[in-house]
Amino acid sequence: MITFLGLTALAFFTLLIGWVWRPKELPLEAQLTFLFFDGIVKSLWIGWIFVFVLATFQVTTAWVIWTLSFLTIAVAMFLTRQRKIRLQFSEWRALLGIFSLVGILAIVAFWQGIYEYDRIFGRWDALVSWNRWAIELSENRYAPYNAAYPVLLPGLWSLVYRFQGTSEVWFFAKLSLFIQPLMLGLFSLLLWRLRQRLIAVVFFAGSGWLLFFYMNDTNFLTGYMDGPVAVLMLLGFCSLLLVIDAVRINNEDLLGTYLLGASLLVGLAAITKQAGFILIVVYGAALTLLIIQKRISLRKGSICFGFAALPLSLFVTLFL
Repeated sequence: MITFLGLTALAFFTLLIGWVWRPKELPLEAQLTFLFFDGIVKSLWIGWIFVFVLATFQVTTAWVIWTLSFLTIAVAMFLTRQRKIRLQFSEWRALLGIFSLVGILAIVAFWQGIYEYDRIFGRWDALVSWNRWAIELSENRYAPYNAAYPVLLPGLWSLVYRFQGTSEVWFFAKLSLFIQPLMLGLFSLLLWRLRQRLIAVVFFAGSGWLLFFYMNDTNFLTGYMDGPVAVLMLLGFCSLLLVIDAVRINNEDLLGTYLLGASLLVGLAAITKQAGFILIVVYGAALTLLIIQKRISLRKGSICFGFAALPLSLFVTLFL
Protein backbone atom coordinates (compact mmCIF):
# COMPACT_ATOMS: atom_id res chain seq x y z
CA MET A 1 0.00 0.00 0.00
CA ILE A 2 2.85 2.40 0.80
CA THR A 3 4.22 1.81 -2.72
CA PHE A 4 0.91 2.89 -4.27
CA LEU A 5 0.58 5.91 -1.99
CA GLY A 6 4.17 7.02 -2.53
CA LEU A 7 4.00 6.73 -6.32
CA THR A 8 0.62 8.48 -6.38
CA ALA A 9 1.96 11.39 -4.35
CA LEU A 10 5.02 11.61 -6.59
CA ALA A 11 2.84 11.69 -9.72
CA PHE A 12 0.50 14.28 -8.20
CA PHE A 13 3.12 16.78 -7.17
CA THR A 14 5.57 16.41 -10.04
CA LEU A 15 3.10 16.44 -12.96
CA LEU A 16 -0.64 15.89 -12.51
CA ILE A 17 -1.47 18.80 -10.22
CA GLY A 18 0.17 21.17 -12.68
CA TRP A 19 -2.34 20.26 -15.38
CA VAL A 20 -5.04 22.00 -13.35
CA TRP A 21 -3.50 25.27 -14.52
CA ARG A 22 -3.67 24.97 -18.26
CA PRO A 23 -1.63 27.33 -20.44
CA LYS A 24 -3.54 29.92 -22.44
CA GLU A 25 -1.56 29.17 -25.60
CA LEU A 26 0.65 26.26 -26.67
CA PRO A 27 3.50 26.39 -29.21
CA LEU A 28 2.19 24.53 -32.27
CA GLU A 29 5.46 22.76 -32.98
CA ALA A 30 5.85 21.35 -29.44
CA GLN A 31 2.46 21.15 -27.76
CA LEU A 32 2.96 17.86 -25.95
CA THR A 33 6.54 18.64 -24.92
CA PHE A 34 5.47 21.99 -23.50
CA LEU A 35 2.55 20.39 -21.64
CA PHE A 36 4.87 17.97 -19.88
CA PHE A 37 7.44 20.62 -19.02
CA ASP A 38 4.79 23.15 -18.00
CA GLY A 39 2.99 20.51 -15.92
CA ILE A 40 6.14 19.71 -13.93
CA VAL A 41 6.95 23.38 -13.26
CA LYS A 42 3.40 24.22 -12.19
CA SER A 43 3.12 21.06 -10.07
CA LEU A 44 6.21 22.01 -8.08
CA TRP A 45 4.90 25.57 -7.67
CA ILE A 46 1.40 24.44 -6.63
CA GLY A 47 2.95 21.81 -4.39
CA TRP A 48 4.65 24.57 -2.42
CA ILE A 49 1.25 26.28 -2.04
CA PHE A 50 -0.06 22.98 -0.64
CA VAL A 51 2.82 22.92 1.84
CA PHE A 52 1.96 26.47 2.93
CA VAL A 53 -1.76 25.74 3.34
CA LEU A 54 -1.21 22.49 5.24
CA ALA A 55 1.32 24.13 7.55
CA THR A 56 -0.83 27.23 8.10
CA PHE A 57 -3.89 25.24 9.14
CA GLN A 58 -1.85 22.48 10.83
CA VAL A 59 -3.59 19.80 8.76
CA THR A 60 -2.68 16.28 9.81
CA THR A 61 -5.74 14.24 8.83
CA ALA A 62 -4.89 12.12 5.78
CA TRP A 63 -8.40 12.16 4.30
CA VAL A 64 -8.34 15.98 4.06
CA ILE A 65 -5.09 15.85 2.07
CA TRP A 66 -6.40 13.13 -0.23
CA THR A 67 -9.69 14.99 -0.78
CA LEU A 68 -7.92 18.22 -1.69
CA SER A 69 -5.67 16.41 -4.13
CA PHE A 70 -8.39 14.46 -5.89
CA LEU A 71 -10.60 17.54 -6.15
CA THR A 72 -7.69 19.30 -7.82
CA ILE A 73 -7.30 16.47 -10.32
CA ALA A 74 -11.06 16.46 -11.00
CA VAL A 75 -10.99 20.20 -11.72
CA ALA A 76 -8.03 19.65 -14.05
CA MET A 77 -9.89 16.96 -16.01
CA PHE A 78 -12.95 19.22 -16.28
CA LEU A 79 -10.99 22.26 -17.43
CA THR A 80 -8.99 20.38 -20.06
CA ARG A 81 -11.71 18.09 -21.37
CA GLN A 82 -12.14 20.04 -24.63
CA ARG A 83 -8.52 20.95 -25.27
CA LYS A 84 -7.26 19.43 -28.50
CA ILE A 85 -3.59 18.55 -28.66
CA ARG A 86 -1.84 18.27 -31.99
CA LEU A 87 0.03 14.97 -31.77
CA GLN A 88 3.04 14.38 -33.98
CA PHE A 89 4.83 11.05 -34.25
CA SER A 90 8.28 12.66 -34.27
CA GLU A 91 7.48 14.48 -31.02
CA TRP A 92 6.10 11.32 -29.42
CA ARG A 93 9.26 9.45 -30.39
CA ALA A 94 11.54 12.15 -28.98
CA LEU A 95 9.57 12.30 -25.72
CA LEU A 96 9.71 8.54 -25.39
CA GLY A 97 13.46 8.72 -25.84
CA ILE A 98 13.86 11.34 -23.10
CA PHE A 99 11.68 9.47 -20.61
CA SER A 100 13.52 6.24 -21.45
CA LEU A 101 16.92 7.83 -20.87
CA VAL A 102 15.84 9.20 -17.49
CA GLY A 103 14.37 5.81 -16.61
CA ILE A 104 17.62 4.06 -17.55
CA LEU A 105 19.57 6.61 -15.50
CA ALA A 106 17.35 5.86 -12.50
CA ILE A 107 17.80 2.10 -12.89
CA VAL A 108 21.56 2.36 -13.29
CA ALA A 109 21.79 4.76 -10.36
CA PHE A 110 19.81 2.38 -8.18
CA TRP A 111 21.57 -0.85 -9.14
CA GLN A 112 25.09 0.44 -9.69
CA GLY A 113 25.13 3.20 -7.10
CA ILE A 114 26.35 5.98 -9.42
CA TYR A 115 26.30 9.37 -7.71
CA GLU A 116 26.20 7.23 -4.56
CA TYR A 117 22.46 6.90 -5.06
CA ASP A 118 20.58 4.80 -2.54
CA ARG A 119 17.04 4.32 -1.35
CA ILE A 120 17.67 6.53 1.67
CA PHE A 121 19.23 9.91 2.37
CA GLY A 122 22.72 9.12 3.60
CA ARG A 123 24.91 12.19 3.09
CA TRP A 124 25.28 14.45 6.12
CA ASP A 125 23.38 17.61 5.10
CA ALA A 126 20.68 15.65 3.31
CA LEU A 127 20.17 13.39 6.32
CA VAL A 128 20.38 15.80 9.24
CA SER A 129 19.01 18.93 7.52
CA TRP A 130 17.02 18.67 4.29
CA ASN A 131 15.23 15.36 4.93
CA ARG A 132 14.84 16.11 8.63
CA TRP A 133 13.09 19.34 7.69
CA ALA A 134 10.82 17.37 5.34
CA ILE A 135 9.86 15.04 8.19
CA GLU A 136 9.21 18.01 10.48
CA LEU A 137 7.07 19.68 7.81
CA SER A 138 5.03 16.50 7.39
CA GLU A 139 4.41 16.50 11.15
CA ASN A 140 3.70 20.26 11.40
CA ARG A 141 6.61 20.92 13.74
CA TYR A 142 9.11 22.60 11.42
CA ALA A 143 11.03 25.57 12.83
CA PRO A 144 13.70 27.15 10.59
CA TYR A 145 17.21 27.95 11.71
CA ASN A 146 18.44 31.54 11.84
CA ALA A 147 20.00 30.88 8.42
CA ALA A 148 16.46 30.46 7.03
CA TYR A 149 17.22 27.92 4.32
CA PRO A 150 14.45 27.73 1.69
CA VAL A 151 12.74 24.34 1.66
CA LEU A 152 11.13 23.65 -1.73
CA LEU A 153 12.24 20.02 -2.07
CA PRO A 154 11.83 19.21 1.63
CA GLY A 155 8.32 20.59 1.20
CA LEU A 156 7.74 18.23 -1.74
CA TRP A 157 9.11 15.31 0.25
CA SER A 158 6.83 16.23 3.16
CA LEU A 159 3.81 15.89 0.85
CA VAL A 160 4.98 12.41 -0.13
CA TYR A 161 5.35 11.50 3.54
CA ARG A 162 1.89 12.83 4.31
CA PHE A 163 0.37 10.78 1.50
CA GLN A 164 2.24 7.65 2.55
CA GLY A 165 1.13 8.09 6.14
CA THR A 166 4.72 7.58 7.29
CA SER A 167 8.06 9.37 7.05
CA GLU A 168 10.03 6.16 7.60
CA VAL A 169 10.06 5.26 3.88
CA TRP A 170 12.28 7.70 1.95
CA PHE A 171 12.55 5.91 -1.39
CA PHE A 172 9.68 7.66 -3.20
CA ALA A 173 10.62 11.10 -1.89
CA LYS A 174 14.15 10.58 -3.15
CA LEU A 175 12.88 9.54 -6.59
CA SER A 176 11.77 13.16 -7.06
CA LEU A 177 15.43 14.08 -7.62
CA PHE A 178 15.22 12.55 -11.11
CA ILE A 179 12.97 15.47 -12.06
CA GLN A 180 16.23 17.39 -12.64
CA PRO A 181 17.46 15.49 -15.74
CA LEU A 182 13.88 15.11 -16.99
CA MET A 183 13.29 18.87 -16.97
CA LEU A 184 16.59 19.52 -18.72
CA GLY A 185 15.79 16.94 -21.39
CA LEU A 186 12.29 18.31 -21.97
CA PHE A 187 13.56 21.87 -22.26
CA SER A 188 16.23 20.79 -24.75
CA LEU A 189 13.55 19.11 -26.87
CA LEU A 190 11.31 22.16 -26.55
CA LEU A 191 14.04 24.42 -27.94
CA TRP A 192 14.71 21.93 -30.75
CA ARG A 193 11.04 21.67 -31.70
CA LEU A 194 10.79 25.47 -31.75
CA ARG A 195 13.56 25.46 -34.37
CA GLN A 196 16.14 27.04 -32.10
CA ARG A 197 18.46 24.20 -33.09
CA LEU A 198 21.84 25.73 -32.27
CA ILE A 199 20.63 26.94 -28.86
CA ALA A 200 19.07 23.52 -28.21
CA VAL A 201 22.37 21.73 -28.95
CA VAL A 202 24.33 24.14 -26.75
CA PHE A 203 21.78 23.83 -23.95
CA PHE A 204 21.76 20.02 -24.18
CA ALA A 205 25.57 19.88 -24.12
CA GLY A 206 25.69 22.32 -21.22
CA SER A 207 23.09 20.28 -19.34
CA GLY A 208 25.12 17.13 -19.89
CA TRP A 209 28.21 18.81 -18.52
CA LEU A 210 26.21 20.09 -15.55
CA LEU A 211 24.79 16.67 -14.73
CA PHE A 212 27.75 14.39 -15.35
CA PHE A 213 30.82 16.52 -14.64
CA TYR A 214 29.98 19.51 -12.45
CA MET A 215 27.47 17.73 -10.21
CA ASN A 216 29.59 15.15 -8.46
CA ASP A 217 28.21 12.56 -6.10
CA THR A 218 27.55 15.14 -3.38
CA ASN A 219 25.31 17.32 -5.53
CA PHE A 220 23.07 15.38 -7.86
CA LEU A 221 21.11 12.53 -6.26
CA THR A 222 22.15 12.63 -2.62
CA GLY A 223 19.56 15.16 -1.48
CA TYR A 224 21.84 18.20 -1.45
CA MET A 225 20.29 21.34 -2.93
CA ASP A 226 23.28 22.50 -5.01
CA GLY A 227 22.14 20.46 -8.01
CA PRO A 228 18.43 21.38 -7.95
CA VAL A 229 19.08 25.10 -7.53
CA ALA A 230 21.63 25.03 -10.38
CA VAL A 231 19.13 23.27 -12.66
CA LEU A 232 16.26 25.63 -11.79
CA MET A 233 18.44 28.72 -12.21
CA LEU A 234 19.65 27.47 -15.60
CA LEU A 235 16.08 26.81 -16.72
CA GLY A 236 14.93 30.16 -15.35
CA PHE A 237 17.62 32.04 -17.28
CA CYS A 238 17.05 30.07 -20.48
CA SER A 239 13.25 30.39 -20.30
CA LEU A 240 13.82 34.03 -21.19
CA LEU A 241 14.86 32.73 -24.63
CA LEU A 242 11.28 31.60 -25.15
CA VAL A 243 10.06 35.03 -24.08
CA ILE A 244 12.36 36.64 -26.65
CA ASP A 245 11.05 34.25 -29.33
CA ALA A 246 7.43 35.16 -28.53
CA VAL A 247 8.32 38.87 -28.73
CA ARG A 248 10.02 38.26 -32.09
CA ILE A 249 6.95 36.62 -33.64
CA ASN A 250 4.64 39.15 -31.91
CA ASN A 251 2.38 36.50 -30.32
CA GLU A 252 0.78 38.05 -27.23
CA ASP A 253 -0.85 34.84 -25.92
CA LEU A 254 2.33 32.82 -26.30
CA LEU A 255 4.30 35.64 -24.67
CA GLY A 256 1.98 35.46 -21.66
CA THR A 257 2.42 31.68 -21.46
CA TYR A 258 6.21 31.89 -21.58
CA LEU A 259 6.35 34.78 -19.09
CA LEU A 260 4.25 32.82 -16.62
CA GLY A 261 6.50 29.77 -17.00
CA ALA A 262 9.59 31.91 -16.45
CA SER A 263 7.99 33.49 -13.38
CA LEU A 264 7.27 30.11 -11.82
CA LEU A 265 10.79 28.82 -12.50
CA VAL A 266 12.29 31.92 -10.92
CA GLY A 267 10.06 31.46 -7.88
CA LEU A 268 11.03 27.79 -7.57
CA ALA A 269 14.75 28.59 -7.77
CA ALA A 270 14.39 31.23 -5.04
CA ILE A 271 12.70 28.77 -2.65
CA THR A 272 15.24 25.98 -3.32
CA LYS A 273 18.40 27.61 -1.92
CA GLN A 274 19.65 31.14 -1.24
CA ALA A 275 21.62 31.25 -4.50
CA GLY A 276 18.28 31.34 -6.32
CA PHE A 277 17.48 34.76 -4.84
CA ILE A 278 19.62 36.46 -7.47
CA LEU A 279 17.34 35.15 -10.21
CA ILE A 280 14.46 37.25 -8.88
CA VAL A 281 16.60 40.38 -9.32
CA VAL A 282 17.61 39.39 -12.87
CA TYR A 283 14.02 38.52 -13.78
CA GLY A 284 12.77 41.81 -12.34
CA ALA A 285 15.28 43.65 -14.54
CA ALA A 286 14.12 41.69 -17.61
CA LEU A 287 10.47 42.51 -16.89
CA THR A 288 11.35 46.18 -16.40
CA LEU A 289 13.07 46.21 -19.81
CA LEU A 290 10.02 44.64 -21.47
CA ILE A 291 7.78 47.26 -19.84
CA ILE A 292 10.02 50.14 -20.94
CA GLN A 293 10.02 48.78 -24.50
CA LYS A 294 6.20 48.51 -24.28
CA ARG A 295 6.30 44.77 -25.01
CA ILE A 296 4.15 44.12 -21.95
CA SER A 297 1.99 46.34 -19.77
CA LEU A 298 2.94 47.42 -16.28
CA ARG A 299 0.03 45.35 -14.95
CA LYS A 300 1.19 42.16 -16.67
CA GLY A 301 4.78 42.73 -15.57
CA SER A 302 3.68 43.25 -11.97
CA ILE A 303 1.60 40.07 -12.02
CA CYS A 304 4.49 38.04 -13.44
CA PHE A 305 6.87 39.39 -10.80
CA GLY A 306 4.26 38.57 -8.15
CA PHE A 307 4.19 34.92 -9.25
CA ALA A 308 8.00 34.84 -9.06
CA ALA A 309 8.13 36.38 -5.59
CA LEU A 310 5.15 34.57 -4.04
CA PRO A 311 6.87 31.28 -2.99
CA LEU A 312 9.62 33.09 -1.11
CA SER A 313 7.09 35.53 0.37
CA LEU A 314 5.00 32.64 1.69
CA PHE A 315 8.09 31.07 3.24
CA VAL A 316 8.97 34.31 5.00
CA THR A 317 5.38 34.86 6.13
CA LEU A 318 4.90 31.38 7.51
CA PHE A 319 8.23 30.36 8.96
CA LEU A 320 10.15 33.52 9.89
